[in-house]
Amino acid sequence: MRRAALGLAISAVLVAARPARAKDVDATDVTESGLHAAITQTRGGDKNGTVGYVGLSNSHVGFGYEKPAIVRVVNTGAIAFGEHGLEGGIGNAIAGGARLPFGKNHGLVIRGGGELTLFGNRYLWYSLLELPQFHLGYQWLVPNKVADVALKGGYVLLGRHNTGDAAVRDLAGSPEWGAIGSLHLGPIDLRATFTRIYPRHGGTTVNVFEGAFCGNPLPLTLCTDVRYERGDVRLPDGTLTDARVSYVGMTLGYLFDQKKKKPK
Repeated sequence: MRRAALGLAISAVLVAARPARAKDVDATDVTESGLHAAITQTRGGDKNGTVGYVGLSNSHVGFGYEKPAIVRVVNTGAIAFGEHGLEGGIGNAIAGGARLPFGKNHGLVIRGGGELTLFGNRYLWYSLLELPQFHLGYQWLVPNKVADVALKGGYVLLGRHNTGDAAVRDLAGSPEWGAIGSLHLGPIDLRATFTRIYPRHGGTTVNVFEGAFCGNPLPLTLCTDVRYERGDVRLPDGTLTDARVSYVGMTLGYLFDQKKKKPK
């Protein structure tokens, strides 16, 4: 929770800050909250299963730029209930660095930071603590609009990819690489992440894709979020076997879109 508080605080400062020369910080800051329903399906491992849940979810994505410094903050959270008990998760990622300009509003970005993810239900547990994490990519940012894409890489300090009843995979001490992307243009909000992890303890890589695709007929928002994981898990007898996890969720809620105020 400290990481979530820190991320929100930094984003709020960037959006609200007014330097002495009365110039606002270029920023995009979007929060979406609402009713959430999801289905998770696991295949492989030691048990196949399909479970559904209904509850609440929230996501916050913020970008800020004040020449030459940049910041990216992502906070997500969900809690839901179903026939098989509780499903829940949190995600917190923060990175800062510099933007090397190609023009007034866009350029090459170099960032460093960290990420924490926890997500679980009856048949799935995925956790990741990555520090450090590095980004190299491109960003176009004007008040209330952003396009940001980057390659990423880092080191997984702690992590698990567990499926079924007793199939486990330790991700601690593993390098990873992947890509991230965000697009926010008025009624359109898209986010995607791909991560490939190279566990030290044998077996295949663990690949994770996450995406959120939202349409925002203000002030409402309708989002579809998806998740797909694939990689070996270790059975109780010590053997490794391929496991696949598919997740699809829908959220109907309210969009908080913080627009930049003009300098007085």
